[in-house]
Amino acid sequence: MADKAAFDLAIQKRDSLLTKLLSDIADVLKVKIAQLDILHGNYVPQGWVNDDTDQRLARTQLLNVLSGRASLSIRPASTVSSPFPPPPDNQ
Repeated sequence: MADKAAFDLAIQKRDSLLTKLLSDIADVLKVKIAQLDILHGNYVPQGWVNDDTDQRLARTQLLNVLSGRASLSIRPASTVSSPFPPPPDNQ
């Protein structure tokens, strides 16, 4: 039971610190948002939404490939631009 209490306290502290951080960032950017809206999940930075969307898409595509519903496209290296110079001509 002590572990659960310590865990719950750590989560509460994390949420409080995150709320304060996001509130301070909003103040600097002159965005009006109440700390309670941040704390209770009514505010999420757009970057987090974008990351979540990207992760869902990547996970879905990977599962499609692994399950055989989609294929993985592989192109020869010659069609991809290389950062290296071409090999010298041996004349």
